[in-house]
Amino acid sequence: MKNSSAKTVALLLVLAVIAGVTMWLRSGDSSSSQSAAEAPASPVPAATRTPRGSDASGVSAKPIAPAPLPSMQAPLALIADDLKARSDAGDPDAACRLAAELLYCSHRDLQRTNYDRWLAERQTSLASISDPVTRSAAAKNIEREMTMRENILDQLGRHCDGAPAATPNDIALQWRRAALLGSPAAMSQYASGNAFAGAA
Repeated sequence: MKNSSAKTVALLLVLAVIAGVTMWLRSGDSSSSQSAAEAPASPVPAATRTPRGSDASGVSAKPIAPAPLPSMQAPLALIADDLKARSDAGDPDAACRLAAELLYCSHRDLQRTNYDRWLAERQTSLASISDPVTRSAAAKNIEREMTMRENILDQLGRHCDGAPAATPNDIALQWRRAALLGSPAAMSQYASGNAFAGAA
């Protein structure tokens, strides 16, 4: 039981970090025009993907001026290459967005596992209730929460289907890159140690 509670607290902390980064990205995204936000950003020319003046980590000493980011509703599979190219070219906002997206999608399997465990526990608990009125009320509460959780899983699936796989080390390195490029959100994430969750 203690192990399950610890996992729940850890998951809630991860989700809080994702929500915080998403809110920051969304506030930055809304400052640009609606049309620019909805349209995918122009691809970065190959010649600019390895900027001059890069340090040993490959981070440009002079980050490029950020351009409007793709819509927050765009599936990661459709924008990952563009975000990666812009990150490689020194765009701090694109680097941070890519880190946040990779982190969000990396929890897809964990979310599904937690949902299956939660549902099994609720079904067991429901079966143990003998009073029909109490059991009916409990079943309605479970159904409401089940709908909410399934909607979250569906949204996660639609956003992350076909997205590139990323290990915890890949995600930590992307947070580092964004922080070195000057992204305030990435700096906070990296300094707090959250960027290293699960990394070897």
